[in-house]
Amino acid sequence: MSASSSTAAHARSGPASRADRAEDLRFRALFEQAPVSMQRFTPDGYSIQVNRAYEALFHLTDEQLAAAKFNLLRDPQIAAIGLLPLFKRAFAGEPVLTEPAPFSPGVSVPGGRQEIRWIRGHFFPIRDADGAIREIIAIHEDVTDQIKAEQEIKELNQHLEAKIAERTHALEQEVEERRVTEAALKESEQRFRAIIETQVELVMRYTADGTVTYVNPAHARMYGLQPGECLGQNWIAGLSLEMANTVRLQIRRLEVQNPVFELVVPKIIRKTGRAVWEHWVNRGIFDEDGHLQEIQAVGRDVTELVETEKRLKESEVKFRRLVENTRAGVVLLDGFTIVEINPAGQQLIGVVSQDEAVGRSLLEFSAEYQSDGTPSPQAALLLQQRREREGSLRFEWICRNTRGLEFAIEAFTSSVEIKGRIHAQVLMYDISERKRAERELRNALERERELSQLKSNFISLVSHEYRNPLGIILSSTELLKRYHDRLSSTERMESLIDIEAATRRMASMIDNLLLMGKAEAGKLVMSPKPVDLVEFCQSVLSETISSGGTHREIRFMHEGIDSVATADEQTLRLILSNLLTNALKYSPPERSPLLSLWRVGRHAVFAVHDEGIGIPEADRPGLFGAFRRARNVGLVSGTGLGLYIVKHCVDLQQGTINLESAEGKGTTVTVTLPLFPSAAEDRPLSARTESTPRSAP
Repeated sequence: MSASSSTAAHARSGPASRADRAEDLRFRALFEQAPVSMQRFTPDGYSIQVNRAYEALFHLTDEQLAAAKFNLLRDPQIAAIGLLPLFKRAFAGEPVLTEPAPFSPGVSVPGGRQEIRWIRGHFFPIRDADGAIREIIAIHEDVTDQIKAEQEIKELNQHLEAKIAERTHALEQEVEERRVTEAALKESEQRFRAIIETQVELVMRYTADGTVTYVNPAHARMYGLQPGECLGQNWIAGLSLEMANTVRLQIRRLEVQNPVFELVVPKIIRKTGRAVWEHWVNRGIFDEDGHLQEIQAVGRDVTELVETEKRLKESEVKFRRLVENTRAGVVLLDGFTIVEINPAGQQLIGVVSQDEAVGRSLLEFSAEYQSDGTPSPQAALLLQQRREREGSLRFEWICRNTRGLEFAIEAFTSSVEIKGRIHAQVLMYDISERKRAERELRNALERERELSQLKSNFISLVSHEYRNPLGIILSSTELLKRYHDRLSSTERMESLIDIEAATRRMASMIDNLLLMGKAEAGKLVMSPKPVDLVEFCQSVLSETISSGGTHREIRFMHEGIDSVATADEQTLRLILSNLLTNALKYSPPERSPLLSLWRVGRHAVFAVHDEGIGIPEADRPGLFGAFRRARNVGLVSGTGLGLYIVKHCVDLQQGTINLESAEGKGTTVTVTLPLFPSAAEDRPLSARTESTPRSAP
């Protein structure tokens, strides 16, 4: 309305003038209470005016828009999202409804809202009496919450096992936004009637008893009626009794200081039978005396939002039921803090209720170190960083329950967003039994490998070590059989001695194999009895030298053996004879081995020293195993069972054995055995400290 026409209108008086002013006030009130954002533009695209809903939505005022010289047709952001061709049609006079598009007010105008909002726009022209376009009216609908709700449903369906659904607050936000309806209507009745007639929102006016006095075309279309068919109907009477009573109570509470109430109303469209939900913002219009004249309401079909919320609730219930009933432990973490845990997870960590776990760190239920030796806090931080990079990952973890028992789990973790924060959802499976089975399988495979190696070594032993004595026996026997009459008595005796030595060697190897079998089966038994260690050692020395069949000498040194020992003679004899035999075999004839004996408290210490070929360092760790021989033995015969038997006999007597060697210089083997009683129980012997070399007779 121009300034001159406005002046003329104010100059007029009488009932017609008052009616015009009343109508103008009604439409101004409609503009002020409109819950949707509205904006006026010049035909060339400049902003003229915005209402308060626009200010609330975009955080911009007329002054800011004017200062920025905002022109919709020249805005780079509009051109970038591809709406410029559509807006040009609108400013050419064509009513246009745009699809939702992302828009950030702060990008176009300084001081505007910085976040991106999804906006659906409706543009229509206002023409003068001659049909020329005077201005363009734009109605903005913020559908950001609807877009977000749709995205949340999509993400929930894609990640159902990992999403804890977030309840939408779109309806509450929509209600809050509709409270901003205080902008003043400053234009003529014709302009604002055009706004009402063309907008997509539902508009209705009714009296205090619910009788409809006006509906806009959108409202009539919603119910499949003509606007005139709605007039005179009581819309409250069509509600349920409970809802009708609620509406009437809200109407009675209307007053000048509190003129607005909001409702979400379920309705049935009679022509189609379709159930709908409508959100209405109702504002009371009062006269100068504060009496309620009528109620003007602006509504919107929110059926889709209500159904979306319903689907979200159903999905949340299904997901929660799935999580609670699954056999896998499920934990929701904020950082490392437990936010939620299902019954299976509670059972894993040893708590009886969710309250006992919530708020505590998952590290409290972890072992101090993980299987690779990494401290659990450091390992957890590395896994968190990997999850943030990759989105999800699978790993194994060592947990510790409230009883202090450690167990292995296999875990799958992924990131989920809840109320704007990134959480970790962890699925846990107890794999203790699987790990135990894997260990048993590895042990079985290792045992099988060892048995295979033992078998191979045994075959090699039989094929090599038995061949030589058997060859000697065979050749000596053949010699005696064919040339008995030609041989002298001395030659025949030498052949018999060779046969005897070969037979003893084979018998010794068989004895060692039998002893190995007993040791493996744990059948070596002990029969301790009092023993004079000095006499016993001298006896073993004589036996060893005699069985060797050579004129060798073994030196014997002893000190501090002044009481009777208690020992099993069989196992002690095996220890000393094997060590002394090795010392003789692997040392040169001109260098005599040394057996030393002394006492340390309750322990007898036996040391066998030789100055022979020594043992290479690489061979020392495995020498106490079966069929193990050093690589430098050359042609010296042997079974590789001597030190194996010695080690078993020492262990059987709860003693210790130590080996020191230098290749080319010799070897010292020290055996320590607890053979003496306590000091109070000692049985004294006559003091003997002499060194007695022993040699073959």
